[in-house]
Amino acid sequence: MGRSSKNPIISLRGVEKTYTDSVRTTVLRSINFDIFPGEFVAIVGPSGSGKSTLLNILGLLSRYSGGKYFLDGKEVSQYSESELNRVRREIFGFVFQSSYIIPEDSAAGNIALGLRIRRDPPAEQFSAVRSVLNRFGLSHRANVLGKTLSGGERQRVALARAIAPGPLVLLADEPTGSLDSENSRIILEHLKKLSLSGVTVVVITHDPTIAASADRSIKIVDGIVGDVEDCIEWESNINGLLPFKEKIHNSLPNRVSLFFRGFWGEFIDAISNHSSKPARSLLLLIAFLLGAGGLVASVGISESAASQVSERLTAAALDEITYSWRGISNTDPRYDPDSDESGVHRILRLPGVVGVGLQIRAGAGGNHVSLLPWGSVSGQEGELGNISIVNSGFFAINNMIVIPNNAPILLDSGWEGNSAVLGQKIAEDLGISEAGPDRAIWINGQSVSIVGIVKGKAGMADMDNSILLSRSMLDHVNNYADSRFIVRTVPGYPAPVAEAIPYVLSPDNTGIISVQTVADLRYLQRGVASDLGAFIATISWVLLALVTMSAATAMYLSVQSRSAEIALRRALGASRASVWRLFMSEGLAIGLAGGVAGGAVGVVAVVAVCASQGWSIVLNPLSILLGVGAGLVTGALSATYPAFIAAICDPADGIRGG
Repeated sequence: MGRSSKNPIISLRGVEKTYTDSVRTTVLRSINFDIFPGEFVAIVGPSGSGKSTLLNILGLLSRYSGGKYFLDGKEVSQYSESELNRVRREIFGFVFQSSYIIPEDSAAGNIALGLRIRRDPPAEQFSAVRSVLNRFGLSHRANVLGKTLSGGERQRVALARAIAPGPLVLLADEPTGSLDSENSRIILEHLKKLSLSGVTVVVITHDPTIAASADRSIKIVDGIVGDVEDCIEWESNINGLLPFKEKIHNSLPNRVSLFFRGFWGEFIDAISNHSSKPARSLLLLIAFLLGAGGLVASVGISESAASQVSERLTAAALDEITYSWRGISNTDPRYDPDSDESGVHRILRLPGVVGVGLQIRAGAGGNHVSLLPWGSVSGQEGELGNISIVNSGFFAINNMIVIPNNAPILLDSGWEGNSAVLGQKIAEDLGISEAGPDRAIWINGQSVSIVGIVKGKAGMADMDNSILLSRSMLDHVNNYADSRFIVRTVPGYPAPVAEAIPYVLSPDNTGIISVQTVADLRYLQRGVASDLGAFIATISWVLLALVTMSAATAMYLSVQSRSAEIALRRALGASRASVWRLFMSEGLAIGLAGGVAGGAVGVVAVVAVCASQGWSIVLNPLSILLGVGAGLVTGALSATYPAFIAAICDPADGIRGG
């Protein structure tokens, strides 16, 4: 087209590029040339002469080491990081030799990438993509994945992606280098049409056909411009052709809308990336599922186990008090539960008291138990079982099941004389299968009727091996060991009831009453629950840490394998923050999915474990939210470092590596 303006859109003065890695290498030396709006310029030269490095500098993908680069009259070094991103979004379009098509995205999705990064409204994106698809003859391939496109189609998609946002300058690096002659001809025609439409086209090429078709060529040899005759002197014009700031919507509503539109687009891209790699995403999902599910299951199982421990401790002892009268004989009226002097009725009126039972236990030795009178038959066994004198209240407070169920009352009344209730094992040893008026045993020469057999018990140990006698046998049992009243309360009342008993029974001489309480196990309950929960929670957090590390490793490897995609996004104007948000969104998305699934699996695991153990299920309805939260946290943690690495990737290095 020639120079349509006296002011160049691109002007380089003494530009140099030096790499200072292990060895200092100067790639470009004192580059001087101008490019004017609407020109079609070919940059030619042998391989290794610095052409691609020059193109990266022109496209603001790489910073130069010396000299000055004026873009529409403004020195590029004056631009901030955000302004450089903005210029790439609004001014430049890029086409690379390798096309850098995202394999798992459709042709239309690839073309829309720059528009999504620029946060154009969806309707505008759709219209622009449809227009360039028609223009490049790709409408019928719009929904085809990039990995299934032919080489020529990929390069046409790459060119369509570059021009969809409407750039003022198109930079192309060997756009026909890997194409056959027919596809090269198609690409060249599109480049010429772009130039004729007013777009400035700068092409690096080895193709003499493209070089011949350009308005002019700039030859680079060993990092030096061989042809400098086209460079002219000109004055800076800061207020030139590129009104960058006017292109940005600065009102607060627009900024808020752009922010949320960009965030939503990045999240959709993150979901798309996961769905395009189902095997990798499934493994990550399973990892997060195990972590979140393990945490939910551990909390639910520990709470249920602690509840079970609590129930068993409560059943064993939390509601029991024993008391006795010091220095008073078993035959004293105060040891008769039916006597007003015993005070049992007064104790029953205390708040929280459920029942009172009497037990006078005989020690080992001195008592003979047999089916026939002692001495009438040779070889009789003698002692059997544990002998106690009890009342009917003893059975009630220990939740004992006796057959027949009126046996405790018969034992209490004594109207039939001496009577006994046998433990199940003792009854089997004596060959007594059921109670009845014709069933009897002999104890110390006294005939004792069997009025009942214990079939079940809840609060008393060793009942299977016990002989429980009526008070009528009090004078016929030898070698008493101790006597006590057993008070059963509702949970939480033993301590206050124990303090009240001496004052209820003997207010003038409380010291005559001896009161014992089983150690208050409520603290033990809390301790067991706390220790159990801490132990399982520690295992769960270790599991979550391992999940986070493994997921972070997988995502870090993903960053390495996607360096070209990251560089492409940066070339299209994505900011470092945008790239960071993209990878964070991928971590949060997979973490959220794993957290939801893990919460559900954890609840199922709690139900299954409790059902198999016969435990009561203790499960907080918010457990699934705990799993979701754990998934989100671990997803964010696993993505933080990979996202940081992605954000700081140098786009020029990514393009070279890709």
